[in-house]
Amino acid sequence: MALMITALNRLVSRSTALCSGTMPERILATGPSHSNREPEPNGMSQILNGSAIAERIRAAAAERIASMRRSSGGPPVLAAVAVDTPDGSPLYFDVKESAFTHAGAHFQAHILPHGTTTDDLIRCVTQLNADAAVHGIYVQYPLPADIDAQRAYDTIAPDKDVDGAAQSSFDIHASRFRPATAEAVLRLLEQHAIELNGCRVCVVRGDPLFARHLDALFRVAGAIPTIVEQDAPNVDAQAGAADVVVVASGVVNGVRGQAFRDDAVAIDVGYYHGGGRGDIDAAPADIERLRAYAPPRGAIGPLTVAILLEHTIDAAQQRGAVEP
Repeated sequence: MALMITALNRLVSRSTALCSGTMPERILATGPSHSNREPEPNGMSQILNGSAIAERIRAAAAERIASMRRSSGGPPVLAAVAVDTPDGSPLYFDVKESAFTHAGAHFQAHILPHGTTTDDLIRCVTQLNADAAVHGIYVQYPLPADIDAQRAYDTIAPDKDVDGAAQSSFDIHASRFRPATAEAVLRLLEQHAIELNGCRVCVVRGDPLFARHLDALFRVAGAIPTIVEQDAPNVDAQAGAADVVVVASGVVNGVRGQAFRDDAVAIDVGYYHGGGRGDIDAAPADIERLRAYAPPRGAIGPLTVAILLEHTIDAAQQRGAVEP
């Protein structure tokens, strides 16, 4: 719980003003330092670089894991579960496995066959809950439409739910971990000194669970979020009125960059697309008008994986499996 509350209060006074209002007092981070912020923009749209932040997190993670090994503890272990689907979601394991392996952590891939039922998936998660060698459990999404994803997520033991997938994680003051992708959005803004207090935020959603988590985290940061469905008739108007726009619709080029106001911040979560395509249909001229822009590659993706690694180490230490 302490780690969660600490993480929620990393938006400190160094943030550059984007919206009106004064930053509320917050608890300063007591965990690994995240003070190496990215440089300020210089008159052009700033590209929000998640890869550089992720590299720093992975380097710090590798040092923590090396310390664990020196103290005769074992490395943290993440068990990642996916259901084989036509869209190839298990392929995302490659990036995660590489990040974990290079940092010295262990990554277990459990790919269940096409036709897996909700009960099959729950049995797999239950077995992993009982495995003392596993510190974190991650269920790859999207899952097939006929699987009750939330039932499966809710089966994950709270001390192993390193992606904050269970419904209990909506209580951000009680949950051990928040979802890695949602945290990546907040961390990306913080590390680029973008203040959120008083900001109007528009989240264009596909997955309602992700949107709910973002809504809660933005409110803690002092922002005023609005959740809009991708196919809502007023999506352009809502996006155009916002100081910060996060597009996580899962639809290729689903939101037009022309809709954003000048000097807004736009974040393209870029779910499940290949070829560098994202959820925002933004021409170069649209991007130049923005204060800052997170492209579909090199921003949220690598940062999400690095945070998942960070959470897995935290889970191992919280269980007392290894020395901090």
